[in-house]
Amino acid sequence: MKVTKAALSVSEEGHSIYEFYLYQYAGVDQLTGYAMYEVDAEAYDPEALAASGAAELINGQYYTPITTYARKDWSGTALPTVYGGITTNLT
Repeated sequence: MKVTKAALSVSEEGHSIYEFYLYQYAGVDQLTGYAMYEVDAEAYDPEALAASGAAELINGQYYTPITTYARKDWSGTALPTVYGGITTNLT
């Protein structure tokens, strides 16, 4: 993976330059109102994060409101699947 301009642009073989590389959003914590993200278990120990209060175990999966510990992955594209226009012919 090639990261350029302080992680503003990410390129990887097999992915288009129009694909988004984003934090994996899981929803909103109903108690705090914070956005919750999936924990990056490959880079951080989820149990240690939970013990320090930086992550929560919900239904067997760890989530965090801190993007530093969040997992990033490819998520969609900027290119539309359908495009076109609508015209009318009034007489």
